[in-house]
Amino acid sequence: MPTVVTIGKFDGYHKGHLKLIEKLLSEAESKDLISVVLKINSGNPGLYSIHEQEEILKNYGVKRFEVIMFTPEFAKLSPEEFVYEYLIKGLDMKSLVVGTDFRFGKDRAGDIETLKALSEKYGFDLHIIEKLSIDGQVVSSTYLKQYMAEGDMESYHNLCGRYYSYSGIVKHGKHLGTALGFPTVNILPEDSKLVPKTGVYSSVTFVDNCGIITEYGSITNVGYRPTVSSDGSLSVETFIYDFDDDIYGQNIRVELRSFIRGERTFDSTDDLVEQIKCDIEHSKNTLHL
Repeated sequence: MPTVVTIGKFDGYHKGHLKLIEKLLSEAESKDLISVVLKINSGNPGLYSIHEQEEILKNYGVKRFEVIMFTPEFAKLSPEEFVYEYLIKGLDMKSLVVGTDFRFGKDRAGDIETLKALSEKYGFDLHIIEKLSIDGQVVSSTYLKQYMAEGDMESYHNLCGRYYSYSGIVKHGKHLGTALGFPTVNILPEDSKLVPKTGVYSSVTFVDNCGIITEYGSITNVGYRPTVSSDGSLSVETFIYDFDDDIYGQNIRVELRSFIRGERTFDSTDDLVEQIKCDIEHSKNTLHL
């Protein structure tokens, strides 16, 4: 079936990307086309795993999500070869939505003027979307990554429109939190997903119980647990307060809402326990759930 396509790295799915997706969906509805997001995947760690990206786009209403790996062979394609082989021939594209700075093809030789000429040759509609600025700042994934590295979840949310999150199936860990009186749920970060500044965050945990989503206040530690572990492995551990259900094997999503403190080594586990109690109170006062 004929499609309308938007193309990019789509690393952050921020508000600028949403402008492209909104136009994509509008074109799909008005012209009876299948909406397709075509991601060029460099293989570098990103803000969202491929599975998380699929869920984001599904929630927006996008019908298809296609991923192209940026291989040496792909990099050799001329701009016209890319458009013809992947878009015209591969996707039966009738309409294309891109940003003003979109570049493509070997040595990034293709630009908007190239697309205008190719749209006339191959007969597809072309829609150029201006980049979005908020408070004078151009919205880009570069800023999102900077805010992540700083633990600035509020600024991340302002540019992205959503909080940074982890999602996945709850796994059994080493039960170090249980021994301290704070049993945690653990999500193993995917290698393809960037990790924010290590430390403790005020968070909201969404538990999916047979399709019924419930949210709970929580605190999340992203880091290496220096006081209670010496194996040097990174973990994402969330303590859901005022909650005692067994959710091993269930799907959850944890949103990091605000940074509480950096990770540090305590003189004793008693000192750690007292700090965790303070972290919980801080989170409760911040979230107001």
